[in-house]
Amino acid sequence: MKTIYAIHDAYYPGCDDGDVDDRGAINYYARFLESNPEYEYVTVYLVGKGRFAKGLPYMTQKNIIYEETFNLSEAMLADKIIISAPVPDENVRSELAKIIREKQNAFCQGDKIGVTNFPKPEYQELLDSIPEKNRFSTQTTAITFPPRILDILDPENKGEYMSFGLLKLIAIGGIIHMPSLIYRLYCPEIGGGPGTNMLKIQELIQKHLVPIMKDDYDQTKVQQLKELIVYKGNFEEFNRLVIDIVHHKEIYVHASMNLVNQFMVTFREKLPDANHEAMENALKVMIYFARMIYVTTDADLLFDTSTTKFYSLSEMPQGNLMIDLDETPPLYDLVVAHLVLNGYTNLAYFLTDRDLTQMKILQYLE
Repeated sequence: MKTIYAIHDAYYPGCDDGDVDDRGAINYYARFLESNPEYEYVTVYLVGKGRFAKGLPYMTQKNIIYEETFNLSEAMLADKIIISAPVPDENVRSELAKIIREKQNAFCQGDKIGVTNFPKPEYQELLDSIPEKNRFSTQTTAITFPPRILDILDPENKGEYMSFGLLKLIAIGGIIHMPSLIYRLYCPEIGGGPGTNMLKIQELIQKHLVPIMKDDYDQTKVQQLKELIVYKGNFEEFNRLVIDIVHHKEIYVHASMNLVNQFMVTFREKLPDANHEAMENALKVMIYFARMIYVTTDADLLFDTSTTKFYSLSEMPQGNLMIDLDETPPLYDLVVAHLVLNGYTNLAYFLTDRDLTQMKILQYLE
């Protein structure tokens, strides 16, 4: 009988960080086991302090074994090892690298140093141990899906996935200590990544906020913003235009933009060659967006002038989102789960076409 050893940092309510794409992947493992009896179980190692305890109510899948510490014997036994989370313990990384170098059976989300799961040079040994063809790029796995996929994978928790898709765009306190990751998420391409957070914010601004920019806004500029195509090549122009349109509005004037100034001191020090203006404007637009889409239970807006730090997911004030998503957040780890368990490498022909990749996964599940 075969087993799988998977490393994840799933987000559960109360966690400071993590993502719901891990939960999508874990539920995919459960479905895969049902139709592939040659696999006995999947061991899921949840990294991150407190994550295991927060996730206990969600650990209901058959033949999924959750663990909060690294299990060397299970990792050595596994037919496949899937790395979909950063492994902070140096000794664990070293043990994993030894196993993988010998067995060549590991797959990972992320293909270079600086990405979320391999955030710094200390991860080089682990990354180098994984066959290059088994390293999946976030550029190709950043795929969103119609919400109906959650009706198949995790119907009871569908609402958490969808609300998380918005909250993760504005609750960056859990990762603010990693300037290079913020750069990747909010500055498409120039930051070294797809910039999914920023592009989604811009898409939602165009869909939900531009239509309510009425007569007291500069309509010529509003029209320009409405017509500007949202993609990596336009993201700097888009943000400059947003700031130009709203900079004199009360909702922008009374925002705690000092948080951005504080972050930029560290950012300039850590990344002296980065595009500082683009990063600064991206965070200013993020704060404006947050203030427009979320109202606390005390009827306050986020990031008012008394706010002293960026919110982490667990620190977000109780409140209500004022808009909804019409697609899931990117389910990177679900995509990797499908690829790995169905025998694909990063050379799979369909990975150059996100729509085709999405279709293949939906067809498999439906």
